Formats: sequence, C-alpha cells, structure tokens
Amino acid sequence: AVSCDQLTEGMLASNGPDPALFSLSQAASLGAVDAFLSHSWHDDPPAKWAALQVWREQFKAEHGGREPLLWLDKVCLDQTNIKESLQCLPVFLSGCNQLLVLAGKTYLTRLWCIVEVFVFLAIEGKSENLTIRSLVDASDGHGSLRELVEQFDSSKVTCARPEDKDRLLGFVEAGFGDLTTFSQEVQRRLMKACWTEHWQSAV
Repeated sequence: AVSCDQLTEGMLASNGPDPALFSLSQAASLGAVDAFLSHSWHDDPPAKWAALQVWREQFKAEHGGREPLLWLDKVCLDQTNIKESLQCLPVFLSGCNQLLVLAGKTYLTRLWCIVEVFVFLAIEGKSENLTIRSLVDASDGHGSLRELVEQFDSSKVTCARPEDKDRLLGFVEAGFGDLTTFSQEVQRRLMKACWTEHWQSAV
C-alpha cells in the first residue's frame, strides 16, 4: 500500500513502468488498506487528481486527519515482475476496505478496469464498499456517467495488449456464465452506486 500523501499527479498520468516507485509502498495486512484505486490511464490526469484529493480530504475529516492508505498498481506492483504480481489481484482487492473508482469517459471501455470490477464482484464486494467519483462532464458531448453505464457492453472493451483480451474476457465469462450476464451485473452495481451517498461528481 502507499500513503496518499506520497502520490503525485504525474503518477496518474502515464502507465509507463517506473520501478523506483515501488520503494514508496509499504507492507500492509489484510483489511488495513483503506481503498483500492481503480482508474483508466486514458482519462484526464488533472481531473483524476482533483477527484482523488476531494476524496482524500473527506477521508481525513472522517478519520481524525489520518492519511488514507491506497493500493495503486503503478506504486504497489513490482514492475520488474508485473505478470506474477497481477496474479495476486484478488488478494490485493480483498485486502482493501473499499473499491475507489475514478470514472472518466474511458473507464468502462478499458479491459483492466473491468477486470478490477469483476474481481470486486467475484469476491462478493458490497455496494456500500464501492465508491465512485465521476469525472464525466455531460456538456462535452459524451453524456453523463450514468448514460455510459447504461450503454456498457463488456464485449466491446479494449486492451493495450490485444492478445490479452480473449484470455481475460474468457476469465470473466467463466465467472459469470456469459458476458451479457456480467455486463448486466456491472450495470446494476454501478447504477446502484449512483443512487447512494457514495455517488459524488468531481466536476
């Protein structure tokens, strides 16, 4: 895990490997990490950073000023052994108290984002442990995040490495029976989050 005050906006701007960042991480026991940070590398970095800082300040206000501990792949995965580290994704997610989603216009189109949601659902993540911060501005022509959720189709997601798409979607399909069922479950969970106190817009 990494303390939120150790992060910078630049760390949310590029998914290029930086093994030196691993030194910022610290060992944490299951349940000691406040949030698993899920975001798309293709969404606007300043918007993600601003949303994270709003969430961070609210967390500190509710926890006596304590900095939140986060799990962020770029910092917490050993970049020199990333394939093996990613196999532990279920453990990383289950060890976090909530899934914090910074959802911009590309979030629901990125395969790894959807895999993170899948794992969260597969380990029986509760809706109250799902926090969504919307980065979507409906005025820019992309519609609201709610509309993007309604249009979500897991068969249309993309991946930086095309060879990973079939393998990972097969993994999701095996867990839910078929991609249509999975898409509906993602829509249901995210729409429910829209109707709870966790739904807050960062714009």
